[in-house]
Amino acid sequence: MTGEISRSRLSLHVTALLIFAFAALLRVGLLNAPGEFDEFYHLLAARGLMDSGVPRILDGEYWRGALFTRMVAGLFHLTGSEDLPVARVISVIAGSLIPVMVFLWISKVVGTGTAALATAFTLFWPQGILESQLARFYALHVLTFLLGAAAFYLLVAGGVSSRLIYAALTALGWTLAIHFQISAVIGVGAACLGGIFVLVMRQRINPAATLLLLSPLIVLGIIAAVALDAASVLARAWEFYRWTPVHSEHLRNYYAFYFQQFETWYGLMWFASLALVPLGLRANQTLAVYCATIFVLCFLAHSFGGMKSLRYMSYATPFLFVNWALGVRVLVGVLTRRFSPRTRNTILVLSGILVVVATLFVPRSLQLASGEGLPDRGDWRDGAEIVGEWLEEAPFIVTTRELHQIAYLGDYDVLFSESRRSELSPPEDFGVDPRTGRPVVGTEDNIMLVIRCVPDGLLVTSPDWWYDAGFNELLGRQMDAEGIVFDIREDDAITAIRWHRDDDTPAACETLPRALRTTPPEDVIP
Repeated sequence: MTGEISRSRLSLHVTALLIFAFAALLRVGLLNAPGEFDEFYHLLAARGLMDSGVPRILDGEYWRGALFTRMVAGLFHLTGSEDLPVARVISVIAGSLIPVMVFLWISKVVGTGTAALATAFTLFWPQGILESQLARFYALHVLTFLLGAAAFYLLVAGGVSSRLIYAALTALGWTLAIHFQISAVIGVGAACLGGIFVLVMRQRINPAATLLLLSPLIVLGIIAAVALDAASVLARAWEFYRWTPVHSEHLRNYYAFYFQQFETWYGLMWFASLALVPLGLRANQTLAVYCATIFVLCFLAHSFGGMKSLRYMSYATPFLFVNWALGVRVLVGVLTRRFSPRTRNTILVLSGILVVVATLFVPRSLQLASGEGLPDRGDWRDGAEIVGEWLEEAPFIVTTRELHQIAYLGDYDVLFSESRRSELSPPEDFGVDPRTGRPVVGTEDNIMLVIRCVPDGLLVTSPDWWYDAGFNELLGRQMDAEGIVFDIREDDAITAIRWHRDDDTPAACETLPRALRTTPPEDVIP
């Protein structure tokens, strides 16, 4: 008997190792892809850690996801390389462990058949494949939240010998998840509610007695809510929940965003959720309710929040996969129970082919795994060759993509960005971004004021800002009208505008902050 258990465990561990290897194989095709904007925060901050012991970027500091930044810095120290592909390795490992954790958890609770289905969905997960190749904490956020949620389920569902270990894993996982993304609080709350449902269904607690015990807490909660509302705390919390930077404002009130995203990539499976989730109750009632509670509450909370991106739902998505796996297991059992094993296997294969044909998630996953299909990120790696000697000659440099500028071209003086301005507190022109220590200008008038008042400068931007957003017309026309001469160098990813003016500094430049005046008016004493 002991030998059989040992062989079973060995088989489980070997399977887990194979899953990790296959997941990693699907998650390395984009390691050398151009950087996404937010990746550079950790790349540059990790270099700052290496140089000064502080996550410094120019004269600012970047502390968000500090643990991830320290891990990147540690990897830099270990490998001797400070390049972006090396920084992405941490996410590759974390992202490859997510399917492993799903497999081990569901195998323990339900069995290897259902676990294999849930793992397959997690392996061929386009968003998961993307996040696993970003030098950003997204994959670690998913992994740590999943660790906490799986441990918490095993803790409340029973059947584990060392409850203290699972309690510690729950606390560790969720603490780290909240460190990486504060939105994990929503998932933790949903998981706790799901845990209560599990306890009720397993008759470990009496619903009426629980309500009686909780009633004083409910009353205190209402009193606290009234007090917080009087102190405007709730209003500020709501403002934070609904806030979004300028570049995402168009999605703030698009409440169907996540529905549309899941519909696009999962099609048939997404709509089949209405049947698969209830069917899953027949396979494992407590697990189905627990996972559905987490996914549905997170889905609703993020749908009505201001910030929207598919990555914000990533930490809840594996729980949808578990629900699908439970439902598919029951559905297949019902439809094939009267058939021979050979016919049953044929039906399973045909069903799998139907899912692949009727949805996009498997083809999209394979496309990303092969290193193709990545949306344009703007590749500035050859920027120094395009801009050339202007970088050395220009006494004043402006950019619209500050992190790309620092990573590939060097220092700058001012950032032109309406969106980054909206992230300042207060959001005003010439405010300093604490992440870089550089001033930000976002309004058109003050953008032109800087160009007008700096007699010799360089603007490094992207074609979508200069042409698509219309600044070539807006600024170019004004520069021509005011006698400001400018030249352009560009390629598909970068546009460099070198301007100069020979006449006297306009009087209006007295309104420009003193630190930005390269040639102050004669009547102003520096």
